[in-house]
Amino acid sequence: MLSLDDVNARISRYMEKQRGVHGHYSLRDLSKEIGYSIQQISDVRRGRRSLKSDFSERVKTLTDRKPEDQTPLTPDQMSATRDIVHYHIMSLSQVKGQRADPQWIAARLGISVEAAAAAFERLLRLGLIQVTNGRYEQTHASFTTSRTATTAFMRQRYLEHSRRAFRAFDEEPREQRSFQARTFAIPCDRVETATAIIRRCLIELDELESAESDRVYTCFVQLFPVSTLPSVPTSRSAQPTPELGMTE
Repeated sequence: MLSLDDVNARISRYMEKQRGVHGHYSLRDLSKEIGYSIQQISDVRRGRRSLKSDFSERVKTLTDRKPEDQTPLTPDQMSATRDIVHYHIMSLSQVKGQRADPQWIAARLGISVEAAAAAFERLLRLGLIQVTNGRYEQTHASFTTSRTATTAFMRQRYLEHSRRAFRAFDEEPREQRSFQARTFAIPCDRVETATAIIRRCLIELDELESAESDRVYTCFVQLFPVSTLPSVPTSRSAQPTPELGMTE
């Protein structure tokens, strides 16, 4: 049986991987995949509920899924991962009153009806969303990409996130946005600790999602070095020997 630390680490890695491909993956999606409620998952992860062997085994089975158990991305699917509008449309499915209507989607995302229709039709064609009674929801289609392709897509997505973040800074009222930064010095071997803190923060944000949501938000977090590592000193034996003055 996995330990709680192992379970949390596996869930975090799995959710990050799914977001890297689909752009949106929440505790609601994880709940559907392992058969436990959002509250149960949250309670286990925070230590408010004891870890049961069944929960541990379901997480292990899900996160041990091999690449051959998944469907590789087609060129069309890979194109869909490039544009964050697709991710925004999928997240918009969680907003109350949502409709499978390109005009409604365009108005909520501030894009053209043509762009909304094209992206929506592509998501339908790729099986990433499905429509029922005039509403749409995300499916659980699972895809994988090569490490190189995923890195390229992530870079493009982060650039687009940055562009939209600056626009929100100028256009959104302060109470509807939050821009914060910290600059601090830490040992390199504590970067993983800092990353774990960020993961825990994102876990708490996941728990805010509900069927009564009003808007789609992006929390875009970066942690990166702004100084170089100290240069490695040259060994003493390689140091030139200074010439000493001699007296007679």
